[in-house]
Parts: sequence; structure tokens; C-alpha cells
Amino acid sequence: MKTLGIVGGGITGLTCAYKLQHEFNVTVFEQDNHWGGHAQTHRIGDAEVEAGVAVAGELTYKEFFKLMREINFDKFISYELSGFRVHAQGETLLYFDTNAKRLRQLMPKFLKESPASIFKTIKLVPFIYRLYRDYRKGLLDDVMVMDAYEMYPRYSEQVATVLTVLSLITAVSLKNVSIGHIFNFIFDTENNHGWTDPISELLKTFKYTKIPEGGVGAYINRLREKTTASFNIGSGITKVERNEDGTITVVNKDGKFFRFDHVIVATQPFQAASFLEYIDEEEREIFTKLANFVTHSIVTNHTDSGVLDHIDPAYGLVDYRIDSHDDVSQVTIVKADHYYTSQLLPDSVDPKKIKKGGFSNAQFTPDNYSINPEKILTQHIHGTQQMMPETRQLFDKLIERSGEGNLYFACAALSNYPTSQEGGVRSALRVVKELKNNN
Repeated sequence: MKTLGIVGGGITGLTCAYKLQHEFNVTVFEQDNHWGGHAQTHRIGDAEVEAGVAVAGELTYKEFFKLMREINFDKFISYELSGFRVHAQGETLLYFDTNAKRLRQLMPKFLKESPASIFKTIKLVPFIYRLYRDYRKGLLDDVMVMDAYEMYPRYSEQVATVLTVLSLITAVSLKNVSIGHIFNFIFDTENNHGWTDPISELLKTFKYTKIPEGGVGAYINRLREKTTASFNIGSGITKVERNEDGTITVVNKDGKFFRFDHVIVATQPFQAASFLEYIDEEEREIFTKLANFVTHSIVTNHTDSGVLDHIDPAYGLVDYRIDSHDDVSQVTIVKADHYYTSQLLPDSVDPKKIKKGGFSNAQFTPDNYSINPEKILTQHIHGTQQMMPETRQLFDKLIERSGEGNLYFACAALSNYPTSQEGGVRSALRVVKELKNNN
């Protein structure tokens, strides 16, 4: 049986290992001390805190849920978005609530504070239809999210709300991604070429959104349990090199050499740039450019309820703040026993210099929207590949070259979906199909 090395133990790499375990002798390398990449769960006291947003829409995460059913993982519970606010420079622009009982309780207070916002909210409906119509015409394929404010100058508040809603569904930051890329994920045009009603689709997506019982770490553990492979954790890779005889050499941080018949690089392209030995200048150029297109965000799990003291916390409440359309966006999701807050880092901030408690020390927002450092449970710096028209072209070239010299590339960014579990699974399935066809 031929040998297969997989660099990266996130959901993409683990899916590849699971799907190919009967065709190859599989070895998986993961540089961190945990499996799953961003899909990991930390248990602190009674709280299950996540490194990434632990939500999955069953209507949009189609291949992901197929995989979960295949490995007999069904411990998902419904997740209801029970509130939504959008802020700009500390001022509430829009508010809506998908829970009728909460809506009746909160709307009188909200109308008193901002009576004009009800009319802004009503304007959402025709704007969503216009946005969807332009998307179906292909007018938004290369329009960046932040450029939507210039494209639709009369709908600035509605742009803020629609894009933050889509960002929540796809777990993608608002910066450096095209609108068309996000819509591809929501409306799945890859498998659905006909017109669909965007309002009903969005409502269904919220209705069928779920979270895994036990955290995302639970399904990562199940995926590993169902996979026969050699797992090497805490094994960072320093070199991946294609040999003249068609084999591939992988070297880990301890200087140990491994030789495989095939290798899958299942990491973000900007990570692969640090260890891949290039075979020509085009490949070098692709990875060098992708390494420069990265967006960093800081994710904080905390128990400080002061950030949402204007209303009673409820499971699933989402509070968005867009304080600078060019630099910063923030989202806070109230979980059962803690708060999950993600904040996009401005380009001027060096993520390597951010320490624990850095969220509150950074003071990015003008209205002192901060976290008490003493209430922080966990904090992570995330780097995600930017999804821009230029990077899309580079990804297409990388997909074309996947398989050359028996080296394959897979990650969520190399799919038609934003960085997410669904994108990771779909990218893995593409490589699995390529490998099976070539062998």
C-alpha cells in the first residue's frame, strides 16, 4: 500500500485522512498540541469555550453535515439567534430580534432610544432583494465588502446590517473578502443555479443553525476515532520537498526525515509558505503573495457581562459593533455561561505583540467597548487568508497545480466558500477525488 503524508491536523487534514485511510498508509502531522485547528474546545470550569465560532448552518454546511452523519456524530443542538444590534461609532444603527417574545420586551425601549431605526430596519427588505439580484447578475463577484458602502451610498446602515449578518452565518471577518464569495456560501450557487428567495433562505439558515454538544472538539475527537492513521501532534514541519523519483520528503522540527509517495498540504497557504520547497518561480510567486494577504483577529472568551449591560443576557444574543469600516469590526455572542468576542485587528497592529488581555488594552473603539482582563478565560490570535479577487486568482492557479509531483493542496480557502468547516471539508473532498482518480 502506498504512503500518504498529511501536513495539517485541522478539519481539512483530518477529513482527508478519514476518507483515504483504506487506500493509503496515512501519517498526519500537526504543529500545535491539539487537533482541529480553529475547531477546538477548551473546558474551563463549567464553561466550554471555543477558539472559533461554534455554529454550523445545516442548509449551508451540506458536505460538513454529510460527513458528520457518516461518522455517526449527531450531537448537535439548535442555536437560536435571539437578538441582533449593529453599532457604528458607538451609536446603534439597527436592531432586530428573531424571537417574538424578546422583541416585544425590548422594542419599546429600543424605539424610545432610537425611534428612526425602525424605519431603517424596514428598508432592509428591498435592499436585500436588490443585493441578491445584483449578485445573481455577477455584479458582486469582485466587489469587496467594504466597497459596498460606495456602491450603495443610500443604504449605508442596511449595508452594515446585511454584511454583519452574512459574516455571522459564514464565520468570516468583514474585511478583505468579496461579497460574491460570501453569497456563494449562503446560496450555494455551485449546486443551486436557480433563483431563490433571499429573505426566506436567510431566515431558514438562522432556524437551522446548530452548535455541537460538547463543543467543536467533540466532533474532531469523533473524526479521529474513526480514522486509522499515524498521528503526530506537536510535530511542526520545516520542509516539504519533491524528489526526482516522484516521492516527497517531509522534515519535522526535530530534524526527522519522512518519505512518502504522496503528500497533502492541508494548511493555510500563508502557513505553507514557511516550509514548502518551491519547484519553480510561479509557485514561489503564488505562495509569497498569499503570505502577504492575511487578516488577523483576536478572539476572547470571557465572563465580563459589562459589554452588554444594556439588556439582559440571553443565549445566542449577538452584538455587532462596526466602529471603523476600514479597520475594526467586533462581534459578541452570548453563550450559556460566557461571552465570545471576536475583534478584527487593524493592519497597523502587530499580532505577535498582542499578549493576554490585549483586547482591552488595545482600546480600538471610541466608546470604551472593552473586556476586563481579569475576566478572560481564553484568548487566541487567528490568521485567516484574505478572500479578494487577486487571491481568488492565485487560489485558482494553486488548484490547477495541485497534484504536480504528487503534492496536493487543500484548505478552506481553496474552495468556493469562506474559511469555515464547510470549506475545509469541500476542499478535502476535491483532493480525495484527485488522489483516487490518479491511483
